[in-house]
Amino acid sequence: MSKIDTRFHLAKFRFETGSGDFIDRLMITDNKIPAIELNQWIELKSMRKASTGKEYARKLVVFLNYLHKIGKEYADADNNCVYRFLNYLLYGDMGDLRLRPLEVRLSYCTLVKYIVVVTGFYKWLDQVSNTNMRFYERQNNIRAQKSFLYGQIYTYDYKYLIDASLPLIKGRREYTKWYDKETKEKLCSNFLTLRDEVILRLTLEGFRIDEVLSMTLDSYNEIERMIQPTRSKGKPDARGNYNHLRTVALPQVTCDLLNRYIETERMIAENESGIISQLLFINLNRG
Repeated sequence: MSKIDTRFHLAKFRFETGSGDFIDRLMITDNKIPAIELNQWIELKSMRKASTGKEYARKLVVFLNYLHKIGKEYADADNNCVYRFLNYLLYGDMGDLRLRPLEVRLSYCTLVKYIVVVTGFYKWLDQVSNTNMRFYERQNNIRAQKSFLYGQIYTYDYKYLIDASLPLIKGRREYTKWYDKETKEKLCSNFLTLRDEVILRLTLEGFRIDEVLSMTLDSYNEIERMIQPTRSKGKPDARGNYNHLRTVALPQVTCDLLNRYIETERMIAENESGIISQLLFINLNRG
């Protein structure tokens, strides 16, 4: 893989403040001279968090040096430059047949970050510079034949360029779909309140958290060990009608914990607050 001519660098500078103190700033240099326009944007990104500005600056430097390699100034870059840059990050330099090894390809997340940095920079640049760029709107998937990055930046999603490469650069993941009995017991043994343990156990029975929190005292049948939420997203049937709220039979251990919660934690919290509620799960904090 060929080495990019490093015209642009990220360097640390020390400045004196009005009070006589000194502060350090990371700045992008163009042929060893600080690039004022570029650093204005980096300074903006550093206001909330210095590490964010540093990360943006590093990725912007990579892009700027690539533009220099292909003979483009950043003010003249267009959509095709971004496309070629992403191909360079993915595969290496196809021109001189020096390819990037498969085992060192960038991750999907890293490529998306490059897109965020490049598009963010050009959105800002268009706002602060007096450009005569025409803004092309994307309609019916038809794009203008000649469209600059400035104009496309607001309406064109560049992530599609790397989505097609996702199977090549993103490793497979194994997801745990079900908790085994041992995992359930370990999770349930670490709660500080009966309420929170019961809530988890109800979600393990297939309820969504919003369904659990909608349950009322009347929706729980202690004798039959049955419970029902008072709201649910539901799914429409073939006729377009939404299914009724489902009633679920609970295991004995869940009912025992739920009964203890109602008789102890819930009753104490309700008495202390003086607020009578029909909701099954309430705030346990004093007051």
